[in-house]
Amino acid sequence: MGRRGFTFAEMSAVLVITGMLLVPAAQLMQNYYAAKAVSDTQQSMNTFLSGLSQYFNTYSRFPCPASISAPPGPAFGVATDCTDHSVPVGSCNADYCVIGGTGKNGPVRIRVGAIPFVQLRDGQSFPGEPLNTYAASSPAVARFPTGSGDTVDGYQNRLVYAVTEIQATSGYLQNDGGINIQDQYGNEINQYADYVLISHNRQGLGTYNYDGAKQGTSCSADTGFEKADCKDATTVAAPNAAVFVDALYSNAPGPNFFEDTLLYRPWMPYFLWEVTPANPNNITNLNTGNVGVGLMAPTEKLHLKDGNLAATGDLYTHTLCDTNPTPNCFTTDIIAGPVGMPVLPAGLSVPQPGLCPAGQAMSGIANSTGSCAATLTASGSGTCPAGQFAYGFTYDTVAKTMTMLCR
Repeated sequence: MGRRGFTFAEMSAVLVITGMLLVPAAQLMQNYYAAKAVSDTQQSMNTFLSGLSQYFNTYSRFPCPASISAPPGPAFGVATDCTDHSVPVGSCNADYCVIGGTGKNGPVRIRVGAIPFVQLRDGQSFPGEPLNTYAASSPAVARFPTGSGDTVDGYQNRLVYAVTEIQATSGYLQNDGGINIQDQYGNEINQYADYVLISHNRQGLGTYNYDGAKQGTSCSADTGFEKADCKDATTVAAPNAAVFVDALYSNAPGPNFFEDTLLYRPWMPYFLWEVTPANPNNITNLNTGNVGVGLMAPTEKLHLKDGNLAATGDLYTHTLCDTNPTPNCFTTDIIAGPVGMPVLPAGLSVPQPGLCPAGQAMSGIANSTGSCAATLTASGSGTCPAGQFAYGFTYDTVAKTMTMLCR
């Protein structure tokens, strides 16, 4: 009996059935990779955000962006110098672009580059500085764990990091960010953001890949809302270049297309500390409760864990108290009160420094008040014999005379 193969109709039926089975599987795989790209993007951005927060808490400023195009090598992920203003506003060099913005105190420069993962990974303040680690150990423990893999999103495009340059220097002011965040309708979300982190996601126009190669076409080719977030030499000179858009997701082709992911740091008027307008070197506490140093439940306006307060420079206080359950306090006017006060403050029974009677001086503090005592007087002079030197004095409280001691 002869062998019989499949007929053309049978083969066609098999192919159709196989295709019907493969379509859902392919769709599932496509959905999986799309979801994974979104998840990877969020993970990279959150890792950077965590490292950035720790960095700011240590140095009281943000790191300057790294080169957006440097390939893996010595310059990859290394922060540039935000005090270097050689690149004019509205232009780019090979590593970053500079945008003109407006902060609370006037015009500011905004630098657009990549994530400086080296500074975050090694805990460095500036390139070349020693590591600032959690503890002295060998090998050193990274202070702000961020790796080179965290510099790209789920589509392997480098994340874009833009920061107001002064906020990435020692001249940081908490309300001087110049990045303007708007929604798709032109409504202002925040006018003085310090930084913005952007993933251009699937489209990736104007971005660079992990190896530093340019992806897609220039930012000017974008026609949707995303064009505001795409910064290169074709867009940074625009009058509204400091505006970034955080719009609703839309994959409809045309002017409404938007799939960028943005994270940004706005200036908020309810920060705990604020620089005083009169002197930028001074800060004031805006908290209406208590502030603790080294403890979680402070019971005083400024409560230190060990009870000791040390300061370099000037320290201003109204009263000094002991640590008894019922504190004994005295006003600091006793020590450093205004000279020439014509009357004594209520509760003080003796004059303040500078107000002791003629011939007296403040000799100490007793019973929460200053103590005055007669000043020492002496007249005449003395000379030690040959071969001796003066090492002190004695005072006769009866004769009111002082004698030199020789040795």
